[in-house]
Amino acid sequence: MNDYQITQAASPGSPKETMPPVAKQSPPHSRGEERVSVMYGDRLCTTCHYNLIGQPVLREGHYNLLVVRCPECATMASLQEYPQLGRWANRWAIFLSGVWIILLLAFAAGGLGMTFGMSGGFTGETVYHFQDELRSHWETWHKAAYPDVSITSRWRNPDGFDEWMKLHPPSTMLAELGGAKKMLARPELLLYTFPIFAAGVMGIFWSVALLHRRRLTMLGASIGLLLIAGGLFGTAWWQIAQQSINSFDEIAWIQLGMPLMATVLLICWGLFTFMLMFGRSIARRLVRVLLPPGLRRPLSVLWLADGLTPPLTLETRL
Repeated sequence: MNDYQITQAASPGSPKETMPPVAKQSPPHSRGEERVSVMYGDRLCTTCHYNLIGQPVLREGHYNLLVVRCPECATMASLQEYPQLGRWANRWAIFLSGVWIILLLAFAAGGLGMTFGMSGGFTGETVYHFQDELRSHWETWHKAAYPDVSITSRWRNPDGFDEWMKLHPPSTMLAELGGAKKMLARPELLLYTFPIFAAGVMGIFWSVALLHRRRLTMLGASIGLLLIAGGLFGTAWWQIAQQSINSFDEIAWIQLGMPLMATVLLICWGLFTFMLMFGRSIARRLVRVLLPPGLRRPLSVLWLADGLTPPLTLETRL
């Protein structure tokens, strides 16, 4: 631009001003911000030192950066965004997800097997007294029916067992010996606290492992588990009942052991379901009781999963 053009642009009487264009400055935060995530770690505001954990992570509209705005003083805190891993990111995500699912399935199978195993083992210890009572009842009958025949020591198919069974059907044997209340008045019943306690612990574990799952979804999964386990247990019970009875052990299991085991497993399922529904609340309360405020923040995901405020101070409530 020469001197004549500058003079003509600056003169007040010129018909048209040809000043250079000036870029329009947008006001702060005038462009839209997209919420992309939530701050899960501890980060203090550089101005007021407020902990930004739990605050939304925004995609800033002007520079396209990830930022977190302090709710106390509105100071922007920028976040580092690492470059993408390419196709390996999805591969590693699929691999780690598969490993996690396999571990969960293994834990579920192990927990279910442990509960059934402990319940079955403790039931065998509990009904052992009933077996002794049955054998004693048979010995009394055998001595009266065959006073000149010595009693054998066999537990299966003893002498006169079929005849004794016809006179004393298994359906009435429990009542003749005093009923289930008398037979179960044993200290072995305290052993059932172990599978019941294990079921409660597993409920809390699955409640925490299934983060972001609604209670209705978890309740449906628990009912499905009950139907599957009940079907397997009922089939095994029916098959045992259909077999020919030739020992005191089988009578004890059919008349007392299987109903007792079914009752214990139902109690375990009820406690498991309760802990599954409210396990995260119990875990949050345990964190409050056992950990000081400074150590609670790494476990803030227990609060964020349910849309709650993380425990930043002692005064924060669930």
